[in-house]
Amino acid sequence: MQSRKRLLFLMDTMSGGGAEKALLALLNNLCSNKFHITLVLYLYKGVHLNAIPDHVEVKSLYPLGHKRWFEKIIFHTPLRATYECATLKRLIGDEHFDAVISFMEGPGAALHSYILKQGKRNITWVHIDFAGCHWSSGFFDNDRHEKQFYQSVDDIVFVSHDAMNKFIYDVNTPKHCIYNIVDTDAIVRRSNEFVIDKRGFTVSFIGRLVSHKHPERLLKAISLLRKKGIEVFGRILGEGEMNANLRERVSQLGIEEYITFHGFQTNPYPYIKATDVLCITSDAEGLPIVVQEAMTLGTPIISTRCAGMVEAIGDDCGVLCDNTAEAFANEIELLYYHPERRQLLAINAQQRMSMFAPEPIIRQVEQLIEGNS
Repeated sequence: MQSRKRLLFLMDTMSGGGAEKALLALLNNLCSNKFHITLVLYLYKGVHLNAIPDHVEVKSLYPLGHKRWFEKIIFHTPLRATYECATLKRLIGDEHFDAVISFMEGPGAALHSYILKQGKRNITWVHIDFAGCHWSSGFFDNDRHEKQFYQSVDDIVFVSHDAMNKFIYDVNTPKHCIYNIVDTDAIVRRSNEFVIDKRGFTVSFIGRLVSHKHPERLLKAISLLRKKGIEVFGRILGEGEMNANLRERVSQLGIEEYITFHGFQTNPYPYIKATDVLCITSDAEGLPIVVQEAMTLGTPIISTRCAGMVEAIGDDCGVLCDNTAEAFANEIELLYYHPERRQLLAINAQQRMSMFAPEPIIRQVEQLIEGNS
């Protein structure tokens, strides 16, 4: 009997983001009879920790889920790389793997850079448009070291062609587009676990409340529509650094009666199902998982032309618009008055979900692991 290949995955946390969901879907679809999988987390925290498959061995650089006081100090000194490299070596020893896979830019990629020699193959994932949001550079000493890492691996995987085309580093490493897996059956099943009451035509933002996602654009759009007498309501699902500012903005706009904040939801699917339009207001993305989830449930999408959205929804599965509140207000108004257009977008989106089917995606990943890409 052929021995199982040993895989080491590196990830920052198992928080509620799209990349974490994508990693869970991948781990669940990689056959445990073929692969022995170890997952090393940068920080041991996140709502998805309990969802990690039983066959995956989990370790963490910071097992407390946070850095202790001296580790916080070290992080801001040249000693950080030495400390984290030594800690990682203690976790995995001198073990060699058939493939070391950093599943996200940032902390996971930085950890990967310390142990390139321990992987027969080294593969890294990029989930963001680097040109629009280069958030990961702080985990490397400088951009030159980050570029050197991407030059050193065997393959770079991007979650959309747009993200690949907007990669900021000119490296010779083979680049591939592999879409994230979406478990459509689970999404549909969980969308029926409970029912969300609707007061009327509802638009939603679902994601981290951070600056590059610009959720405030949706609030302003709702204010503009309300001033025109259009009875639209808004939902904000997520947590993040902008939470307090967004609530203050709602008050400033005088739309408290029409906006509800729901925080982070472990099961957002009933909310997506009960939404008339999902709005992606970001300046930069890779290809948001929430878009694939909305397409699965037949929820129409309005999005900025950020990376991944053109190939995901195109002209017939959603609406692309400029990066302004006014543009969102205009497009929401058109869908508000044209339910037949919303229905057509929903039908087209559900048909397009075949491009995210697990089987061909897993074949692509396995080919990369084997070096047969």
